[in-house]
Amino acid sequence: MGDFVTTTCATSPTRLGRAGALTTTTYELTAVTVLGNPTVCRSGGGYEAREHRGGLKVTATSGTTATFEFLDQFRRPGAARVSVRRWDVDVEAKDGRLTFTPRACSVNSPPTETSYSTGPAAGGKKTLTLRLPWGASSEAIYRYTEK
Repeated sequence: MGDFVTTTCATSPTRLGRAGALTTTTYELTAVTVLGNPTVCRSGGGYEAREHRGGLKVTATSGTTATFEFLDQFRRPGAARVSVRRWDVDVEAKDGRLTFTPRACSVNSPPTETSYSTGPAAGGKKTLTLRLPWGASSEAIYRYTEK
């Protein structure tokens, strides 16, 4: 698991890009962008940055099916207390969407589905980007880069 990354807030619609085949890869979390409206994202508008670090292990059984082991640690910037969320899920990819079915060992309840994209990062490493819940009522773009 890598270093903590500080979230940013974005007000413009975020397109994820091309949803490619799932491949067996271990990823580190490299960016989290919270999706908000201009009122929320402006200074004093309610958005509070968090620090996240995590990993994602993908074990592909085909280009459209896999298991994900997802770990996310998050905290207020500089705080000692860390919250943890962990999902272990069976995944099916179709039309740019991932459907999650929790495995028996999943600690937290995952969303039922999400959008995703795959692609190369600088240096030729693979990336996987997921649009996931953030907080009680928001969403964020989580970007993972091959370890």
